[in-house]
Amino acid sequence: MRKADVLALFLSSYALNLMAPKFLKELRAGVRIVNFDYPISGWTPAREIEVVPAGWRKAHSIYLYVI
Repeated sequence: MRKADVLALFLSSYALNLMAPKFLKELRAGVRIVNFDYPISGWTPAREIEVVPAGWRKAHSIYLYVI
């Protein structure tokens, strides 16, 4: 993870909350984290958009975080 510029994830809230301390410890400033459907608890997203994926009926959120 240390060399990453962007992490594109589809993790549950539980998994994100387990990984959040690791993200803060190992990722350098400016790295972007994008997650579909679930926010990282206690973090404020830099951006949140809602999308309706093809064939789906309801909107889902995409969260962007910048370390």
